[in-house]
Amino acid sequence: MSSLLLSVLVSLLVTESLEQAPPITDVGYDREPLAALTRYRQQHRKTIDGRLCAAAFAQDGLTYTDCTDATNPDGATGREWCYYERVVKGRPDGWNYCVPVVDYDAVRSSASEAFTELTSQARVVLDRLNHESGRLMKEEAIYETVCGAEHEAVGAQISKVESLLDKGNHCIAGVEANINKIQTIKSAISTLEMERQKEEESMELNSKNCEGLPGYEESPFADGLRAVYFSGATFSGDAKYRDDPNVDFEFFHKTPIEGVPISAFSARWDGYVLAPQTGYYHFTTIASGGCRLFLSQDAVIVDRMPPPPSPQLTDEPVPLLGPQPGKDETRKATSEKPIKLVGGQKYKIRLEFFHSSHMRWNKPYDATIKLLWSIEGVMSERVVPPSALFKTNPPPALKLSGFDPSTWQLGYAANGEAAFMADSTTVLADLPLKYVNMRMLRTNATPAVGTKLTMTTNMPAKLFVLSQTGESLPVASCEERPLHFHATDDLLHLLSRGPRRTEADRAVGSRILGVHYVDSPAGDVGLAVTHSRPFVLLFDQPQPKGEEACGGETVVLSRPNSDTYAGCEASSQAGDDFSFQYGLSGRHTDGPLGVWRSSVGAGGVYESITVKFSKPVQINEFKFKPLDSFVNRPSEIRLTTTDEPDETGQVFSIRSSNSVRDYRLPRPIVTRRVTATVTAMSGHGQFTGGSFDFIGTPCSPETAASGNAPTHVHHIDCTTTLEKIPEVHPVEEGSVYAFSCPPVSECLAARKGSVYGDGLYAAESNLCKAAIHSGACGVTSSSGHCDFYVTIVGPQPKGFSKGVSRRGVSSLRGPSGYALAFQSLTPPPSFQPAAGMQVDVRVANGTWAAAEIAAVSTLPNQQKEILVKLTQSGAVLKYEWPSAAPSCVLPCGSRVPGRACIKTAQQKGAISFAFSFQPSGVPTPAGFIADNGQERSTKAEVGTPVFGWTRDAHRNIVHCPHKSAAATDPLNSYGISFPPAPETQECREQRVDCTPNSWTVAGLPTGRYLVQAQIGSPCATLAPQHTHKEGTTKQSFDLQVNGVSFVKHKKLAAGQIYWASGEVTVDDKSISVTAECMASGASRESVCARSHTTLMALTIQRIAQPIPDSDDP
Repeated sequence: MSSLLLSVLVSLLVTESLEQAPPITDVGYDREPLAALTRYRQQHRKTIDGRLCAAAFAQDGLTYTDCTDATNPDGATGREWCYYERVVKGRPDGWNYCVPVVDYDAVRSSASEAFTELTSQARVVLDRLNHESGRLMKEEAIYETVCGAEHEAVGAQISKVESLLDKGNHCIAGVEANINKIQTIKSAISTLEMERQKEEESMELNSKNCEGLPGYEESPFADGLRAVYFSGATFSGDAKYRDDPNVDFEFFHKTPIEGVPISAFSARWDGYVLAPQTGYYHFTTIASGGCRLFLSQDAVIVDRMPPPPSPQLTDEPVPLLGPQPGKDETRKATSEKPIKLVGGQKYKIRLEFFHSSHMRWNKPYDATIKLLWSIEGVMSERVVPPSALFKTNPPPALKLSGFDPSTWQLGYAANGEAAFMADSTTVLADLPLKYVNMRMLRTNATPAVGTKLTMTTNMPAKLFVLSQTGESLPVASCEERPLHFHATDDLLHLLSRGPRRTEADRAVGSRILGVHYVDSPAGDVGLAVTHSRPFVLLFDQPQPKGEEACGGETVVLSRPNSDTYAGCEASSQAGDDFSFQYGLSGRHTDGPLGVWRSSVGAGGVYESITVKFSKPVQINEFKFKPLDSFVNRPSEIRLTTTDEPDETGQVFSIRSSNSVRDYRLPRPIVTRRVTATVTAMSGHGQFTGGSFDFIGTPCSPETAASGNAPTHVHHIDCTTTLEKIPEVHPVEEGSVYAFSCPPVSECLAARKGSVYGDGLYAAESNLCKAAIHSGACGVTSSSGHCDFYVTIVGPQPKGFSKGVSRRGVSSLRGPSGYALAFQSLTPPPSFQPAAGMQVDVRVANGTWAAAEIAAVSTLPNQQKEILVKLTQSGAVLKYEWPSAAPSCVLPCGSRVPGRACIKTAQQKGAISFAFSFQPSGVPTPAGFIADNGQERSTKAEVGTPVFGWTRDAHRNIVHCPHKSAAATDPLNSYGISFPPAPETQECREQRVDCTPNSWTVAGLPTGRYLVQAQIGSPCATLAPQHTHKEGTTKQSFDLQVNGVSFVKHKKLAAGQIYWASGEVTVDDKSISVTAECMASGASRESVCARSHTTLMALTIQRIAQPIPDSDDP
């Protein structure tokens, strides 16, 4: 009896343990067919109706090799399912839910623990049974007396225990069988891995595989978003990181990531979204909690979270808003306005989401977050796919395609690289560093005239032509629109080597090549060989300028009342009612106050309007309405920015219509300024004009420091060379470093260290001594440390010649390598920039170029803004002087060795004059002609035009006796005042005691002239007196040149200087300057009461000769 009861108890316990294990089904299992499939599937899964799951299937754009709990064909989630294995090829089968996977390791572990525990319990029970044996004997007698037979319930229980024992034995057999299957699968995986490695090795050896070769780099692939999950709802606490392909999550009673609880967490996804095509996008979030979506720096969706405190993205904790009644359910939130995105561009994106069970009491352990988008009229709403999301935004590689490989060969530029096809004896040498590793296209050494290059580039690029100096370019554009090449100062060599290489590998022939370049837009490129001479083509992809976040809402950027508008100017205008501001007002009506018109007689062509922006903007398109008159309509407009030379830009053919039309830019531009220039007219009208709307998106504020200014000063001793400073390596051309040396006297006494070169120095030079030799460290600064900048100019084609002894330091002949240019922290105190002055300026890559100052104005911070025109290319650049960074504007000849510092006015064929208005006895600025207020006479000195005032104006000379800069800066310290505007008006009305006046220069050839006038209030005076007291009052300035308004009601503060410029046509051989207040109506008296203009300097330059009259109708 005791044995029977023990068996019953054990059976019950085993039954309870085994009932907790997952069910095992192995009915109808055919081992032979499955054994053949184990090589192609991870594990054998079956549906609840016993059918085999497919080895791989796809659903919603994703591929699965196992059962999945993703959304099933019926739209439900949360339970694993799969498609059936196809029995007949081509016949679609259905799907069903999967049988759960049996974790046999867990079964074995649980069974072992259960049996151990049961054994222990059995011993206890056995003791109890022995103890109760006597009592049970007595109970048995009673039982027999009452029942008369064995109780039927006991028999049934024993049968159940026996059945459970049989099932347990069956499970153990199944576990053993699955262990064998796992071993088989492992063997199959190992075999497949070995085969994969062999395939990869075979591919690498295949000559047709271009992967990894120069010129065949793949574009960045979509790698999803970088996600950070916080173990708290306020974006704080322990953080876990993961890369998510996209945002499409439903967390049902499971944590978003290991280590982060489902009860309260927050997540932030960062990366970039790629717009597949240009259009207006709507972004949508489906969230069970609060979320925010940022595109670039703009918050486009804010749902149940506080708005961002600043326009900059931060990683600071975000406070909770607290429970919001009726807003604790999963809901959709969509961006309020459509967002214009440009196809092919990436935009910075951030999505934030939090979940808190306290705010979601009805479903505390369920969380949902999804990111969707749609395109108006193109694409319905759907989840943003993984193919559009990127963790970073690296620039794509420049690709050249479509050229004839039998005529052109692709490579990379480098010293020693073959210059021509099928000719390994002629190589490039002394290649400037900036051209190294550029894409190179080479052809035969003497290509046939007419040979064409037709190809395609995937992005805008700079095209460089390397050809012999002193000869015309051997190629020209064969496209409808010609390419305008620009010359550079860069030189390199072609070395022709003999059949045998000597020990020194010396060249037996050498030719010098020059470099020309042109900006080529993305797309088709067509060139034709015009001369059978050797040349090489190089292509350079644009370098990123730092991350510009230019996404967000598309707006009109050019409206005068917008946040992005900073100012505007035009080449001319036909009065106040047709000023450039009205051309940007958005009225788009051809009438007063609704359109911009140029001045009558200008002809229309080359008239322009320029819009300045307060921050970087991305311009995607513009709207334009021409004038109603056909003869005055532009037929072609060119858009340029401050970053492009005048010859480049984007040209648009204007439709012959007087309605508002849209013009989309083929490539968006990011800029702070855009100029629209009329380059062709529909008719022969005497003026032109229209109204513009420039449309795009504002960019985030720039945070990077401008230029190459260093942020760290290296303190060195008197014997240090550049090679001994590992922090600066590897050096790059154009880099600038700041150094501080001990006092000059210590370095002069040091015997160690040599200097190589003069003006430019070899990298092996002792830095401190070279700084003394160059003058960057003056001998007068021996009492203190010397601070200076070093600019990496680039490798030099020849060794540095022996220099001379300067400032106690002798230089030697040295090796050829990187050239170093030295510069003190501040330019020489005697150097004061002025218009017309020849200077050396720092341009791209840290190199220097010859230039002429076109204009100088004083900024509110007392810095000077200098506009210079490069002598070589004619490009106009802007600088601030002096600046905290190394000065980029220095006296002529200080950085460009061997140049002739000749003023433009003295160059042959040039018609240019500069006038300084100042008292007698004051030194005249270099390049200027002094005007002392004298009346205009009929005689002039040789080489000087006739100029002067209508009435003597020497009593109106303005100067400041207390201004210390007058001796060193006469150009900005004096001027001559016109009569106040009210007095001029009295003369116009023929009143007595009037004092009108004007200034004229006569004897000029006819043509188109650029006139630049410097006006200002050096002493902030309100009345023309001989001596003025310093003040702070603002006064108004007006100025006209040949009747064209250059300045209108301009208010300047004490000491503020302003340069105004414009173009005028000279027909009567004279230019006249007046200062009338051009106002009308009731407000004229109040507006003109404080108008009083002081003229400080004036420059004139003929920029176009008159075109002879044509006989054409």
